[in-house]
Amino acid sequence: MLFCVGYSLSNISSISSISSISSISSISSLSSISSIKLMTNSPLILYDGICNLCNHSIRFVIKNDKKGIFKFASLQSEKGKNVLIEHRLNEKNFTSFILIENGKLFFRSTAALKVVKKLNGPIRLLYIFILIPAFMRNIIYDVIAKNRYKWFGKTENCEIPN
Repeated sequence: MLFCVGYSLSNISSISSISSISSISSISSLSSISSIKLMTNSPLILYDGICNLCNHSIRFVIKNDKKGIFKFASLQSEKGKNVLIEHRLNEKNFTSFILIENGKLFFRSTAALKVVKKLNGPIRLLYIFILIPAFMRNIIYDVIAKNRYKWFGKTENCEIPN
């Protein structure tokens, strides 16, 4: 098991930096980190590592990511916190699901749908919901996110399988 440090199904191939997005309104105080280098060209998923629903979802992604496309980091991990800081997101209160792909950040339902689009199996069909405007999709996402600990519980340690 890996604990809150990130996970990769494939070997790290090269170093690339992810550019900052300045249009995000949730800005945190920046630490002394000048540039976060992610050791991947692959899409990175940031998730709530203490959320049982989130951990189950990451296990599902790992199981259905046959090509090993995705890399992972919990929001509670140092890597996750550093990525949030680099993108000027509030690392203390940020609990959304995030996909970083080709230097772009995707949040909430859009991030989830972009992930399922790249998975194997019939789950890919869910991508059709991208046609629904994000503000409508995110109403459902937000209800689930708000109640995820109550409905699914949370754990003391964030674990994802090897």
